[in-house]
Amino acid sequence: CTTAGIAADVANKYSTTNTAGAPGAAGQWFLPSLDELNVLCKIYSNGRTDTTEFSDYQNGCTGNTSPTGGYSDGPYWSSSEVGTVGAWDQSFDDGIQNGQTKNLSFSVRPVRAFGPTG
Repeated sequence: CTTAGIAADVANKYSTTNTAGAPGAAGQWFLPSLDELNVLCKIYSNGRTDTTEFSDYQNGCTGNTSPTGGYSDGPYWSSSEVGTVGAWDQSFDDGIQNGQTKNLSFSVRPVRAFGPTG
């Protein structure tokens, strides 16, 4: 998607700086799918125990009002769409996944790849 300023465009243009201080290549980053975003939520936000009322909407991430890893406690966009005008998001404060219209101002966390650990 090339529409300027939308979540997919922001992720696509994201670049990093290598250890020599030179910018990295844009276009290697993408928005995580809802399942990938949920893995990030589990890693950086789990720890709450008062969320049983939300369990049907959390997909295993319980959220935390003080997530680690530089994440905020609000919602993040995924690349998973809901119909023609919506996309899924996940809040890192309570773990809830929602289908929302794409015109909301939520955070974006570009990712490169997920792979086996260890």
